[in-house]
Amino acid sequence: MAMVETSDPLAIYPRARTLQSRPDAEMIAGRHYGYLLQDLVTASVLAQGVVRPMADIVVDRKAHPKDKFDDLSFQRDARSWRVQIKSHTTPDRVLSMSDLVSGAIEARINTLVTSFLNDVARADEYRLLVTYGAPADPELTRCLRGIPLAEATLARTATQRYSLQPEVIWPEGTEPDNRWKVLSTVGREAFIEFCARFAVETSCPGMSGDLRTPGPLEQVLLAQLTDDIGIGLWPNHHRNVADAAAALVFAA
Repeated sequence: MAMVETSDPLAIYPRARTLQSRPDAEMIAGRHYGYLLQDLVTASVLAQGVVRPMADIVVDRKAHPKDKFDDLSFQRDARSWRVQIKSHTTPDRVLSMSDLVSGAIEARINTLVTSFLNDVARADEYRLLVTYGAPADPELTRCLRGIPLAEATLARTATQRYSLQPEVIWPEGTEPDNRWKVLSTVGREAFIEFCARFAVETSCPGMSGDLRTPGPLEQVLLAQLTDDIGIGLWPNHHRNVADAAAALVFAA
């Protein structure tokens, strides 16, 4: 990919133009913040693709009308991934039960299962990637199983990955647990099949929204470009790493 040279990294950082006088993420409207974070996540995946085999990267495109994993799709090491990204500007926000059983973040569990069932070519990995912290509610944590060996969506991030435990949420021969009753619209077998490929990934780094004062997610991207790809280092010492980061965000 040809890198765009500019004296101002934000000049090719389209969704960041309005943030030049508002670098504090807490002042950014939630939806706009989410779109910009999605761009940064995609840019990080694109950076991984320079040093690791990847293909078929698709951004912000629905595979069907009920698609909930339309933020990002890609092939990595011959495995297909479909990712939905959710973010919040409150630093201490944690994953809650309502996130998965209500329409609070538009990721209600039965709609995720329905999305999976409607995929003509089903992915190997379905991810709900969130900036929220690890769950603390015992009613939710008892329904999750930590899967630390599962690969993180992004390199250089210390996220926590969890699978759902269908045997706890919907024991055989019964109705789903009362908190998860929305699952009755999709059926137990479909839910179990979905759980085998699905993970919730918490603690995705947040961002500042300004490459001049990079937040945690911008720092991840800059480290990828410098340490993994060599931008700013010989023989690419004439490349400006912030410009390269902005070009990837633009491409996203």
